[in-house]
Amino acid sequence: MEPVNQPVQPIQPPSVPTDPVPVQTETQPKPTPTQKNGFLVTLLSILLLLAVAAAGFFAYQTQNLVKQMQELKVASIQPTSVPSPKPSTDPTSDWEIYENSKFGFSFKFPKEWGTYFSETENKSFNLFVAPLAIIKEISDLFERGGGFGGGKFLTLTINKLEEAPSYKSDEYQKVSSETLILDGISGIRYHTDVILDMQGFDAGDKIETIVVKTSNGYFIIGLLDYQYKNLFDQILSTFSFTE
Repeated sequence: MEPVNQPVQPIQPPSVPTDPVPVQTETQPKPTPTQKNGFLVTLLSILLLLAVAAAGFFAYQTQNLVKQMQELKVASIQPTSVPSPKPSTDPTSDWEIYENSKFGFSFKFPKEWGTYFSETENKSFNLFVAPLAIIKEISDLFERGGGFGGGKFLTLTINKLEEAPSYKSDEYQKVSSETLILDGISGIRYHTDVILDMQGFDAGDKIETIVVKTSNGYFIIGLLDYQYKNLFDQILSTFSFTE
């Protein structure tokens, strides 16, 4: 038999669906009502803590302010303390005052001291300033009409001369001088160092003599007992010429 020629049917490719296959993607789970409530509770707790902290801070500041206001009020009510006056630093503030209107001078001297005044015939005078016990001895000598050799026993003397005295070094004494101002008047301060024993003085003694010229003559102020040097300077600081 002769083969029968049958037409060959073309092979059709498999059909591909035209609609795309949907791709599966993972999605986030939606929060549940319980999770939402927990977040709100946490947030509210934080806000509450912040509010409490802020309230505490303001309360503390308010308390400090009130305390400061009370302290200021108390301080304004308390009386201001007035400092007590300081005692006078002037060592001569309670001293006695000697004043001689005839010869025109005055000065102050310690309460424990005294003065004895003797006027001479040549319009001059001798004034002795010393501790009270010595002033009594001087007074007794004058009343008895007796004399005394002078010396450092007399302590401090003031007198007036018509002519300027002269003080020079010799074998018994060494004399030096310097200028000074006494109550605004220029004068001379003589320093005398006793070298050899002489009447009323021993070797090593010191003497100071102030000479000041005024309208009434030459005032001579002598310190004969050098142990009273500080008092002598204080007396000089109060010296005043009234004419």
